[in-house]
Amino acid sequence: MWLAVLVAVMVVAALGAGDAYGSTLTLDPIPDWVYVGQTVTFTGTLTSDGFPVSGATVWICEDDPFIPDECLAWGTTNRAGVFVIPWVAKPGLVEIEFDIYADFTGNSQYSRDRSSNQYMDVYKFSGSIALDPIPTSAAFGEAIAISGTLALDAHSSEGAIIYIKDEDTLNLDDLLTSAYVDSAGRFSTYWVVDDVDPDYTIDIQAVFEGDAKHYRLATAIQKVTWYDDPLGPEPGPTGSEAYMELYHSLYFERPPLVAIVPAPDSYDSVRKHIVPVQEGILGLSSMLERHSPAGNWDVDFEVVLPGGTFSVRPDVIVNLVTRDDDSRCGPNDNGVLLGWASINGIKPVPTTVCSLDGLTDDEIGSSAVHEFVHAIGLGHTFNVPGDLMCSYEADYGRTCPNDTGSKSTTASELNLGALVSIYGMDGFTNPNNPIYWKERFAPADLTSPNPGVPVAVYDDVAMFPAWDYYYPGESVLLYMLYSGEYDWLSGWAWLDPYESGVMYEVVDLGDGVFEVHIDGVYTPGVYVFELYDEMSEFVAAAVFEVIP
Repeated sequence: MWLAVLVAVMVVAALGAGDAYGSTLTLDPIPDWVYVGQTVTFTGTLTSDGFPVSGATVWICEDDPFIPDECLAWGTTNRAGVFVIPWVAKPGLVEIEFDIYADFTGNSQYSRDRSSNQYMDVYKFSGSIALDPIPTSAAFGEAIAISGTLALDAHSSEGAIIYIKDEDTLNLDDLLTSAYVDSAGRFSTYWVVDDVDPDYTIDIQAVFEGDAKHYRLATAIQKVTWYDDPLGPEPGPTGSEAYMELYHSLYFERPPLVAIVPAPDSYDSVRKHIVPVQEGILGLSSMLERHSPAGNWDVDFEVVLPGGTFSVRPDVIVNLVTRDDDSRCGPNDNGVLLGWASINGIKPVPTTVCSLDGLTDDEIGSSAVHEFVHAIGLGHTFNVPGDLMCSYEADYGRTCPNDTGSKSTTASELNLGALVSIYGMDGFTNPNNPIYWKERFAPADLTSPNPGVPVAVYDDVAMFPAWDYYYPGESVLLYMLYSGEYDWLSGWAWLDPYESGVMYEVVDLGDGVFEVHIDGVYTPGVYVFELYDEMSEFVAAAVFEVIP
């Protein structure tokens, strides 16, 4: 003890003469490599002439030859001159190999010293991604299902975002749509075929862009050749009846959550339109509140930035994209802003909004509203020129005659009334009204009560015919979409207008998709098929037409 006190007195006396003592800093051997997220403990000693230096600050730094060195962590020496400094490994911006050294910057008593460099690789974790087979060809405007799996080595893949891209070797990749990864590592979505490449061939690839712990993962490319419908669209609606088409209602566990997903490869270009998308949909919410003030029409948002994740499973995804000049994303020759939405009732419902320079915030906002309205179950407006929900259908043509000028950027009373007919006066609060597929809502319905249909006990069910119409003698095929548990295989069905039970068969295709085959030969007319379970509880309904 007396020796330590003597040394301290000698040091103070020497420093009083104005000289700092030399120091020696050593860094104990470090691991050759670690994974991101693992804790590395750096140890070593600081001495002066063989005596320990206590209470000194030591930094653990990375030697960068071209930019200022980055210090990762720091600590202080104990009475024995030993430092113990933990660091949770983080990835480098570019490099994997870290040149690590310990640095004592000196103080009024001791001069600076640094250890020699040691080398340590910091690796991210990997994983695997797979894309299920997709069709090799599809018609323009056709919705194709895209699904696959993602497994991550460091943690669960639930909540990860998968970008479905058209891979372009010489240009930025086009974002086609995006998908949410569930707790089983599965992702599924839909994409409406568009001409994103002038050679009629789309190179589809599923991509996980990586996160703080994982490298980027991408699947092999699958090629899809698209073609125009050889029959071409019909010239437009016939007759003059004004109406909207209703498709389905969604089941909401909370106010609808809209996830806005900017295209990762063109983020700097599209991010300016994130706010207009939110403002457009919030404007619709405000209009619904004024139209039906007793209802809860709130909508929540989450913006998923490149490298981010979904906090929870969203109800609707808005993909904010830009495309090459040769694509149809943006205003067409009729001044109609193009986007698309999947009207299938399977959440998260994917939509796309085109983000292009030269478009006003109002135009972006109204495009977002148009697609959001589709996503929650409302179709197009027919025979009302200038309506927000007028559009162009690939197998139909213009839904509104003389619709060559600018459309309204706000919802009409017809749009608002149609949404209320789907969700009720109480807003998005459950239960919501079951809807017949392509049920019509006309201006006269704005003042007449909605007769409604039986209330389904199976939430989030959508059923619709495989074709818009059938010919006499053809087998009737319906599709049903539902992702929960089911027990209606032993149930029964009712077919109007005959009000008689009919034989049917339900085939489970997997991933929440069912085929419903209806026996019988039907004469021309409109039929309503209602499906019930074994407890006589209503499941779903669909309308199909048999034409001469």
